[in-house]
Parts: sequence; C-alpha cells; structure tokens
Amino acid sequence: MKLLYGLVVLGVIAAVLPGQSHAQRWQNPINISMCTWTAARVNIIRDTVYLHGGALWWQIGYDDGTIRPDSENGEYNGNTIYTLALNTPFDTAPANLSSLFGTTPLASVPQFQSGAMFANDDAFYLYGGLLSPTASQRELPADRAFEYERYPQESSPGQWSPRFSNVSLGNITRYLTHGAGVSIPSEDLAFYVSGLRAADWGPIWRNATATNLSQQVITLDMSSRDEARWSNVTLPQHVPARAGAGAVWVPISRRGIVVLIGGVLQLESIYPEGLTDEQEAESIRASAAFMQTVSVYDIATDEWYNQNTTGDIPPPLTQFCSVYASAPDGSSHNIYIYGGYSGGTPDAEASDNVYVLSLPSFEWILLYSGGGQVDTRSEHACVRHYPDQIDHRVFNLNTAMFQDRYDTVSWSDYQVPVLVSGRIGGNSSGSATRTSPIYWTNTSLRDVFAASYTRPIATWYIDNRATRESSDGDSSGFPGWAGGVIGGILGLFVIAALSMFWLIRRRKHNAAAAAIRLQENSAKKAAPSDGPAELLAPAPGEAGSEPIYEMHDRNHGAAAELPVPDI
Repeated sequence: MKLLYGLVVLGVIAAVLPGQSHAQRWQNPINISMCTWTAARVNIIRDTVYLHGGALWWQIGYDDGTIRPDSENGEYNGNTIYTLALNTPFDTAPANLSSLFGTTPLASVPQFQSGAMFANDDAFYLYGGLLSPTASQRELPADRAFEYERYPQESSPGQWSPRFSNVSLGNITRYLTHGAGVSIPSEDLAFYVSGLRAADWGPIWRNATATNLSQQVITLDMSSRDEARWSNVTLPQHVPARAGAGAVWVPISRRGIVVLIGGVLQLESIYPEGLTDEQEAESIRASAAFMQTVSVYDIATDEWYNQNTTGDIPPPLTQFCSVYASAPDGSSHNIYIYGGYSGGTPDAEASDNVYVLSLPSFEWILLYSGGGQVDTRSEHACVRHYPDQIDHRVFNLNTAMFQDRYDTVSWSDYQVPVLVSGRIGGNSSGSATRTSPIYWTNTSLRDVFAASYTRPIATWYIDNRATRESSDGDSSGFPGWAGGVIGGILGLFVIAALSMFWLIRRRKHNAAAAAIRLQENSAKKAAPSDGPAELLAPAPGEAGSEPIYEMHDRNHGAAAELPVPDI
C-alpha cells in the first residue's frame, strides 16, 4: 500500500458499516483506511491542504482479521473535499493514515480526475480534468469551473461563511486535462500549460478522447474574486507541447518566472488499450529533450525562453511532483522533483528519486535515490509548508532524507544541501559561485535572472521552535540553538549518521564534479548563441541514473461510477 499525496496520508472513517456480510460469511468491517489515491487535485490555502477528485481506493479491515482492498470504490464522492491541517503534528506511518484527514462537504461537484486546483491565500478553483464516460456522469457545460471561498475578501459583508459555487470561464473551455498547473499566491495568478484535448476541442472523457496535445496556456487572475479573469494564449513554436509536465514558479525577475520541466508526448494512461510499441518508443525518445532543455516563462515581459541543462539529467518523466526553495542569500533557487514515471506503459517502474534543478546554473543534481524499493511514486503532489520539508512522508530538503514525523517544532530554515553546494559552490547559506549556466542558450534570459523579485511572499506556518529549544535545554542539556541548525533532525546520533551519508555521497560525486569542470572549460571555447532558443539533442554521458502524500497510481482496477447531481 503506497500513499501518494505529499505531506498527507488519506484517511478518515473507522468503525463504519457494522453488520455487513461479505463472501457468504459474516464479516464486520471494523476499520477503513486509504490505500491509494491518484490523479487528485491538490493545493494549500494558508495552513491547510485541500484534496479533491482522482481515484481513491480503500483498504477494509474485518473483525475476523482479514484485510482486503475495496475493489468496488475506485472513486469517492466528488461532493467531498478532504483536508489536512498543517498546524497539527502527526507521525508519517500511523496504523491508519486516514485519521489525519478532515472533510468539507461541497455542492454538486462531479468526480474529475487530473485537471488542476488553483489557489491563492483565500480561495481555490477547480479546473479541467476527465470524467468517466458513463451515463451516470452526464456532460457539463464547457465554460464551467468551481470556486471555494475559504476566507472573506476585505469587501465581504459582516455575515460571511465559507462558500462553494460554480463560475463562468467566459470564452475559455474546461476541456483540457493533464496540463502543468501552477499557482502563485503572491501574484494572485495561476497558469495551466499545455496538456491534452480532443481533436475538435470538444468534450473529453476517460476513454481516449483527449489524445491531442494542447499548445495553449490558460491564465487565471485571482486578484478580484468577484471578477476572476480567465484568459487563453498560444505557446510560441519553440516551446513544445507535452502532457503531464511540471510547472514551478520561482521568485526571479519582477513578477517571477515559471519553469516548465519534463512531461511526455504520449501518455499511456489516456488509452484504454495502452500505447503501441512504436508510440511508446517515439514518446520516450522525444520526451528526453524535456529534461535536457527546460522552458522558462518570464511573467513580467510575457516572454518564453529555452535553456539547456547539465549534470545528472533525469530520464524522461511525467506525473512527478515539484517544489522550489531559495538559498538564504538568493544566490541559488533549487527546484526539487520527486517520483514520476516514463508514461510509456502501465508496467513502467515509478521513480523514488529526488532531483534538484539548481538555478541559475541550470545544473541537475541527483539528491536522493531509494533504489526503487519503497518510495516509488507517480501521479502525486508535493506541498512545501515549512521551509525545509515536503511530503507527508516528510522529505527534509536540507538533509536529503525522509523523516518519521511532522510537527510544528522539528523544522528549520532552508539550507542548501551539501550535495548541491558541492556542485554550484558556496555553502548552506548560499554564496553560490556558479551563477550562470555553462552557456546561455538564449542570452536574453540572462537579463531575466538579473532582475530581482521584491514582492512579499506570505508564510502561514506556526513557529514553535522555542518550545523545542526550551525542552531540549531543560531535559537533556542539548543546546537550544542547535534545534534551528539541525533542521528537523532530532538527536546527535542522527547528525552523525548524516555526516557519514554526506561524506560518502560527496566522494561518489567527485568524478561527476571533475567532468563538469572539464565540460565548463570546453564550453568557454565556444561562442554563446544570441539566436532563437532551440531544443538540443541529448548530449552523450549527461543522463543520470534514475508539495499531501502520494499513492501509487499504476492500479487500473474497475471503479463504480457515481451519479452527478444537477448543477
């Protein structure tokens, strides 16, 4: 049983349905826990994670000791939003993870898979995605989205409560799925980049109707909730369309940039019969370029650029999760991606690797590899609530290790991991010495990185570190200040283990670092190109080895369909 939604595990419901019988003998269900949940829409408002849609499978425990998955409930009621409160501590491996989740009822929302949940600090919007092609899932208007207002605007009346409503998209269609969605609360903006559509831009279902790549970018301006503005533009030709990519906002330039990473040309899960061998081979071959060259959108100038990357370039990946963290001095901005799979076949192994794409060096670093044994994930989401942590399993960004507990005490300010600073120079506080790529694929992008982002970025996490410092000092003699330095790792034993881990990993990367230096020296002999950015073919020897929580999505069991109420 693998959960796939960052910082979260999915579950509630214990001691339900007493007295039911199964398999010609009396078995009383005594607990139900979430087993897998894929393709949900996930986002965070202030200190709460919200999850909706997707395919949710339950594991049922009976009073005779038997445990089995509920194969008849691959989808849950779309009228429910699950919530995870991030101001409450929890262990990452309790007996029943379902107990961590609360629920919020919604009115008349169909059960979508994929699509996006856009959010700022006050509300979220549900957009796009696929419905099941059955009579119980009737067609919805093409120009509808759904809004949940969690907190009031300043202009709201005194008598106010959270509310849910459907909203008009104007001349924008909702018939898109598997695009790269990103929300930017500090800008009150959200983007949905590329994805899949029907050949005629008509209705799409989970029956191979959404098989054409979209070259569109949908933009949502959330600055005025009463007049949320949707718009639609076409990607430039030098930015390839793709499905299941990751889009990450980074605080660079006057309004920030969006970095488009990965994705594939063909996605096997869209086709009931899967891809042909030829389709799979072509998709994997062409999709390698989406990791070797990333696309960068400068919001302030409305310009797209391509930039080649170096280092431990990941293989073709789709449906991974991603977050960013900036060095304390702003000298580097590090994008973490976790999990994903090739998208070519349902039998393809999901990844349990964590890669970092460090900007502005555009250097890939393989930060963590679990060996493909335990932590493989795809079709999941990550949430970065505290500066140094993502995922329900709680991956510590500073130490590049998983933790067994989430709380409001054991966290730290973000520090650049030693494996990253070893490649880009500097130290845990920043001071990066590689402040540009080996060469700029488009030199105009250099000016984008020269501009600073100055708008405030709100944080909503609770800082209870003083409680830890007092407790540590009183009970063990351990210095209180050490808690902030350790960054979520408790005890000297763990520190010693991490030191050994870092030493071993640094030795393993010495050869790679030497190769990078040789590559840099060679590149200095070549003149940079000022022409249009282009995708380059993969360079030999560059490929590396292979925020909520996630669930392993490669389960394609049958699911009972739910009726859709009138809107």
